[in-house]
Amino acid sequence: MEGQCHRLGCLLMKPDCRTADVYSLILVGGIARVTGAGGGCPDWPTCFGGFAPPEASNALIDYAHRLAALSSALLLAAGTVIAWRGGSRSSGLRLALTAALGLMALQ
Repeated sequence: MEGQCHRLGCLLMKPDCRTADVYSLILVGGIARVTGAGGGCPDWPTCFGGFAPPEASNALIDYAHRLAALSSALLLAAGTVIAWRGGSRSSGLRLALTAALGLMALQ
């Protein structure tokens, strides 16, 4: 079974999947920046004490950006784990994913 991967693992290793996810993060982050919605939710991981943001537009935009960032972080972490567990024979890819994960954590 060497050389085969589970369907989810194959999906996570595809650059298109990660690219689309990061693009959505950049897009929502840009919207948050342009509209001044950054800080629309003052606490983390909740928003004004609840897991659903209030209907104020700034809170909704800021929360959408948080969810996009969480999605990107989880996808990057899963891809990194899969690459290190044998999903990729390329040491360059494993190191790049590890570096990207570290940089995302620092941000």
